[in-house]
Amino acid sequence: MPVTALYIELLISGLLVSIWLAMLCFRLGLIHPEHLAAISSAFQAFSTPTSIAVLSVPVLGILYLLGAYMNTASYRPFEFLIGNRLKKKHILSAATSNQHMIAVVYTECSGEVVRYIETHLMFMRMYRGSFFNFLFIGIQCIAFYPAYRNAGVFLVLLSAGCVHTYKEVAVLYYRAIREAFDLYKFDGPMRAKESAPAVIANESYRAPLKAPVVVAHVEKAQVSAGRSRQKGKNKRR
Repeated sequence: MPVTALYIELLISGLLVSIWLAMLCFRLGLIHPEHLAAISSAFQAFSTPTSIAVLSVPVLGILYLLGAYMNTASYRPFEFLIGNRLKKKHILSAATSNQHMIAVVYTECSGEVVRYIETHLMFMRMYRGSFFNFLFIGIQCIAFYPAYRNAGVFLVLLSAGCVHTYKEVAVLYYRAIREAFDLYKFDGPMRAKESAPAVIANESYRAPLKAPVVVAHVEKAQVSAGRSRQKGKNKRR
């Protein structure tokens, strides 16, 4: 994933974190209107383009750190409540760990497949952090700022929607890893690199894809099972 996209993603998350932190500080009395007036007058004194450019560097750095912190802090709860269950359902096998699968996919599959998988991972981070940011802002609006109570209810509902969307994107992420790994496992490294469209081609991005060799094995097993049932019926007759 491009570094610029990751940087913008963390800046947006950091901006949301700064909003609910400022609201909390106002409520606890750590920030007063006089402080804001002093900050505003200071910015007016340094309103030249050069001063703004210099001041924007530490501000962007703080927002970046806040976004990175939220991304790290939100990982464990979502992984414990949602991620582990989805891994067991969509990615894990009896003989292969999910860490091994991810390592094989990132090292052996084509860059197109890796970019497709990392796109889902980017949206997972966004929805994961947005859940906590929208929830904290919404709760404070409902509890402490009556004029913005309706907006707070909307943000709480939006945070619930982030959880649902996170699940949907996480399923696509784990399925894509499993399908790319199956291509490598059954068809070898060259086939895995040449078959990037097999992982990405499904326009619905919903149904799990199957490697050609896997499909062939499944169809063969189904035919064999049908023949066995037919033989059993003939014997009973």
